[in-house]
Amino acid sequence: MRNRGLTGLVGSGRCTLHTILLVGSMLLILHGTSWSFGKTPLPDEVPYGVVSEPWAEQLGSQRAIVRVSEAQDAVRVHIPWRRHDADPEQKATLVYEAASGRQIANVVRWKVNSEFGDLVFQAPAAGQYYVYYFPFDPRTEDINKVVLEEKARYIAPRPSADPAWVERHHLGAAEHSQEVWESLPVADVVELEARSEHDSFYPMEVVANQDEVQGLVSRYPGRPFLLFPEDRGHPTRMDDHLPLRWIKSGSQGQFHGQAYRNEFYVFQIGVYAREDLIKSPVNFGVSFEDLRGHKGGVIPASAFRCFNLGGVDVKGQRFRKAWSVAPGHVGALWFGIQVPLEAAPGAYEGRVLLRPEGYAEMPITINLKVDSEFLRDGGVDDIQRLARLKWLDSSLGLGDQITAPYVPLKVSGSTVTCLGRRVRFGADGFPDSVQAGNNELLDQPVALHVYRGTTHLAWQSQGSKIVSASPSRVTWESSSVAENFALRVRATMEFDGNIAYDVKLVSQRDADISDIALEIPLLKDRVPYVAGMGLNGGKRPEHWQWNWTEQRQRWKDQWSNLEYFVWLGGLDAGLFCRLKSPLDDWKNGTNGGVRISPTGNGAVLFRAYSGPRRTRANEELSFSFRLLPTPLKPLDPNRWKYRYAWAYRPMSELREAGVTVVSTPALFYNDWGNYPYYDLRLAIPYIQEAHRNGVKAKFYLNTRELTTRLPELWAFRSLGTEIFRVGGVQGHGAPYLDTWVQEHLVHDYSPGWVWPQLTGEVDITLRTVFGSRWENYYVEGLKWLLENAQIDGIYLDEVTYSREVMQRVRRVIDTARPGSLIDLHGNRDYWSCNSPIGYYMEHLPYVDQIWFGEAFNPDSPPDFYLIEMSGLPFGLSGELLQDPNPWRGMLFGLTARAFYTSVDPAPIWRLWDEFGIQDSEMLGYWNSACPIKTGEENVPATVYRKPGKSLIAIASWVKLPAQIKLKIDWSALGLDPKLTTLHAPALQGFQREAVFNAAESIPVEPGRGWLLIAEERR
Repeated sequence: MRNRGLTGLVGSGRCTLHTILLVGSMLLILHGTSWSFGKTPLPDEVPYGVVSEPWAEQLGSQRAIVRVSEAQDAVRVHIPWRRHDADPEQKATLVYEAASGRQIANVVRWKVNSEFGDLVFQAPAAGQYYVYYFPFDPRTEDINKVVLEEKARYIAPRPSADPAWVERHHLGAAEHSQEVWESLPVADVVELEARSEHDSFYPMEVVANQDEVQGLVSRYPGRPFLLFPEDRGHPTRMDDHLPLRWIKSGSQGQFHGQAYRNEFYVFQIGVYAREDLIKSPVNFGVSFEDLRGHKGGVIPASAFRCFNLGGVDVKGQRFRKAWSVAPGHVGALWFGIQVPLEAAPGAYEGRVLLRPEGYAEMPITINLKVDSEFLRDGGVDDIQRLARLKWLDSSLGLGDQITAPYVPLKVSGSTVTCLGRRVRFGADGFPDSVQAGNNELLDQPVALHVYRGTTHLAWQSQGSKIVSASPSRVTWESSSVAENFALRVRATMEFDGNIAYDVKLVSQRDADISDIALEIPLLKDRVPYVAGMGLNGGKRPEHWQWNWTEQRQRWKDQWSNLEYFVWLGGLDAGLFCRLKSPLDDWKNGTNGGVRISPTGNGAVLFRAYSGPRRTRANEELSFSFRLLPTPLKPLDPNRWKYRYAWAYRPMSELREAGVTVVSTPALFYNDWGNYPYYDLRLAIPYIQEAHRNGVKAKFYLNTRELTTRLPELWAFRSLGTEIFRVGGVQGHGAPYLDTWVQEHLVHDYSPGWVWPQLTGEVDITLRTVFGSRWENYYVEGLKWLLENAQIDGIYLDEVTYSREVMQRVRRVIDTARPGSLIDLHGNRDYWSCNSPIGYYMEHLPYVDQIWFGEAFNPDSPPDFYLIEMSGLPFGLSGELLQDPNPWRGMLFGLTARAFYTSVDPAPIWRLWDEFGIQDSEMLGYWNSACPIKTGEENVPATVYRKPGKSLIAIASWVKLPAQIKLKIDWSALGLDPKLTTLHAPALQGFQREAVFNAAESIPVEPGRGWLLIAEERR
């Protein structure tokens, strides 16, 4: 059985200024374990326990230990298992002899329901027998296989008894009678045992039966609601049953707790609505009174909060929400009290007032004893205290702080300049010039046009002005009119270059129009590439059309409703556009879409149209969108030094391979999904060793799913659908291992990814809701890890939060631990998205490295590598992922991660250092200034040029062996052709050593290539 308590500072939960400074105290503070409620039985009930050595998983999570005093051919047992899972009668019960491990075949299920199971079985010997009552069908397929919309299969009851044995003891269904039952000898239930503490139902999921519930409510005649204050250690788990614990305790009007100074103290109040007195759900309100101490101290009412009734959203705005409880159901209200650091020790008393709508106020007296010692950081270092619930309402990272490498915005007239880019706004509020460096992108101004037939209306400006300006954000407004239409534009440009347009079009009378379209005319030579709107990143087609579709079926159809974005550009300049919610006016039913096509004057027109419609008088249509010029930032000069490993390895192996950043979820002892706070005793020494060796160590940390092991699980569940999704399954192996959620959550959940642990345990996660307060918690938790575990950043496996939250994450990282890194993984199949680089474009300003390539075709053309994998057009570096091709990767400065695939990047990294690649200038095959051409379009070459020598990367997309002859601009290389040789150094797994004369042909194998060093002979 696991340790039931904590040790050291965590065990006591107390901390003084002296103990904070003790050497090694942080490791004790960081250590946390799950808690248990012991094996002491409730009065007149069977004891509950947890096995010390788990049995085979497929036998299920629960068993009854039954004792038979002597061998019997048939014995009966009554098991009061008090279950709240769905359809217990549809799940098998298996009986095993404990001593031999032999399964007993002669078993009859006499009566099975949620309250109890009555069984008759053959007992060939005296002793203990195990009755397993959640056995399931173990899947044989790979745990990492993606399976959707399916649950684990429990084994159904099926006859196993010998018919002769059944007949001998009159156990046939037709013969079931009380007389037969009572004639059989009795076996005793010794204990109800769970496979692990996590599986245990005790005590808050031990169900009270109907007679017990009726007995309870009869003690409180006329009272429509029964209240059950509970400490944080006994979270309310069931919403459709009362726990037996509450039958024993009865409804209470007082709560007693003990807290420390500076503690964020958490407790709950369970509410049961009597179905005999309540006929429909009832909304609740809550108010608080001061807690007053016996010595005159006060904990003000303002120190209270109720998480269920509102808080602070991800944008930092306070909000209120409704909370109700339905007839015959249970709800839990979770509260926190911030005990002041200066609070005088002693007893405090006050009230929490529950106000059910339409019913009398219900007070709960709070008796809180405050200890003289205090807790560090409110108690968040101790997971048992649930003090981290206060993180739900955090606004950390909000504000105007500019993140590196960005600079303050500059405004000059109608022009706003950000890092590397400049935008000038016309009288209608839309850009009439967009520049990246000195490269103009627009052929004509951006416009929103209203068409009648083939002619658009001519807007007349009613004024445009900047309404607010700061170093991080500039906002301007403009208005225009045309005939019976009014156009209102509000735009905000931020320090990363993102421009958010809020566009409203109002018709003053009913009118038939042929189209409303956003039109962006671009200089053709500036936009050779495209990504998004159903297009893979790569060369821009001459013509392209994309249409809104009906709700897609994931994995099946060609288009994705998620791809309402496009990027058009090149390496030196580009423009990203995303159509924004609400999208109904863009879609206009199925009339809307996008066209990319040439214009008559040689430009390229991006046109997002909504099609014909009839506008109504005073109807307001929304055509909001965002623009983001690229490159987003300069390439990081240190990018060549970031050499990643994606695996836990001893530090000596990492250093031998040349790794400088280790980024993996396996840094933890138990890696519970996106909750890396339980046990950092192994991770912290490893991180410290990494730092001593000059290696950065990063954690896997996302918001997409969340472990069912987190201590706050039941508090989060009490918030309804605010944090956890409802419906559907998504993730690896979820159906195989979702028995836990079926047995404990029972309903209203959405399983996510499965996380196998180093200990052999398996964690199933729950999918979370985009934009919930869980993201506030996540930002605060990141700060805690940066400061306490000294992590060097995070790895993002997809991003499921907004760019605004991404900004918060970057601000926290830059403030709490400067120099830390964010790397982002993108999977084309995860969102059924043709262009992950476009999907995440607005997050990329805050990312240091991308790792795209999963579900990509490694034989995709070079320009796909350039746009979707390299990051180069956007000011980022990248790495190869799935089926990495090291020859092709070097055209873009990409290598694989160490220890992740069979491709070892270490030899290439060593060559980088020997050559001094960080001091070179990269001239890609796409660059007209590249001084080397191969003469073969499908065998491109990239040059890394530096004074006195160059590194030449060559890779083939030709299906047959090729012979190439390099065309070299020697003056551009600064080399004398008569003295220069092309040396291919031996690189294990990459190439044999060879020397070529610049004038001779070079053989290139299909799918392979060369790394050649051009250097004058000395």
